Amino acid sequence: TNIKRGVIEDSANCTRLAKLLRYATSLSGDKQISLSQYVKCMKLKQEHIYFIAAMSIDEAQKSPFIERIPGQ
Repeated sequence: TNIKRGVIEDSANCTRLAKLLRYATSLSGDKQISLSQYVKCMKLKQEHIYFIAAMSIDEAQKSPFIERIPGQ
């Protein structure tokens, strides 16, 4: 959480600190990845990255903002 605060509050180092952040994705399972790793794995025609902030993966999955895809 200190790195997250630094990204927001430390304008001199925010770019360097942001590279240290890791994220859970819908495809990464329990593994967290960097934004650059996510971008490398994006589908060819994918233009946008959608995200949700939550205290846990379970909380994020239960959010009313998550669109449910039939069969998944």
